[in-house]
Amino acid sequence: RAALWLAARPAALASKMCKQLRSALHPLVEARVREEHASPAFRVTCALGQRSRWPEALRLLASLRCAEPQRRPKLGAYQRWVREINAAHGEPHELAMLDAIMRVAAGFTAGTAPSPAEGSLHDVPPWRPDAAKEVAE
Repeated sequence: RAALWLAARPAALASKMCKQLRSALHPLVEARVREEHASPAFRVTCALGQRSRWPEALRLLASLRCAEPQRRPKLGAYQRWVREINAAHGEPHELAMLDAIMRVAAGFTAGTAPSPAEGSLHDVPPWRPDAAKEVAE
């Protein structure tokens, strides 16, 4: 309620009474402003650090697909993003995020198939070259 009250009264936030609050919020505001002016790769890294911001990361990754190939992130950024996602459990949102990262890394443009909102895994039997010989005989 206090935040809503202050939002409705910006002059009150600028008063001397709220100086400690402004001081406490200043590092957060600076970090947000710095992130907004940063490279898309840094913004994706920041968004992946918080699951609640993954939809924002998907939008940023989609915009990276429109970028020229020389303006796309370097290999280390992709490695960091994949490590950050940790899709070992195969949850649908994790797989969708991994799919979006791989589409940017592979150089797929935005004109090709869009990234899905959720992903899924399909079990495939292990490849066995011996079985192919048995069927042929």
